[in-house]
Amino acid sequence: MRENPWVLIVDDDQQDYYFIEEIIHEKIPEVQLHYRNSFNSGMSAIKSTEYQMAILDYDLGIKKGNEILEAIKAADQKITVVFISGNNNPKIAEQLKSAGAAAVFHKDELDSNQFCDFIQGSLRNSSTAQS
Repeated sequence: MRENPWVLIVDDDQQDYYFIEEIIHEKIPEVQLHYRNSFNSGMSAIKSTEYQMAILDYDLGIKKGNEILEAIKAADQKITVVFISGNNNPKIAEQLKSAGAAAVFHKDELDSNQFCDFIQGSLRNSSTAQS
């Protein structure tokens, strides 16, 4: 087990990554963030590296982040998956949660304290379960 948790962020908008990075590092500086900017690079990262958490954008161009979630579940990887999306459709959020997402946050309504509290709690629970 690594000393600092590794978190993968897959988002095709680099500005959104910088926004998420700033929020997380301000409150949870020990987290090691790894950024991928496309569906394909995100899939490769998931297959080649052990992460404690993946933060996925729902809309990754012609592909959707839920396909990465499906690959994680199919491979029986024990990764907490969180979606952060500009899509504010409650039906999509419910589908993602039903498919195994731990949470869905909306970029336009993101409460940084709530988001970081959730991330920190999930990482703590993940490390306790793996100990």
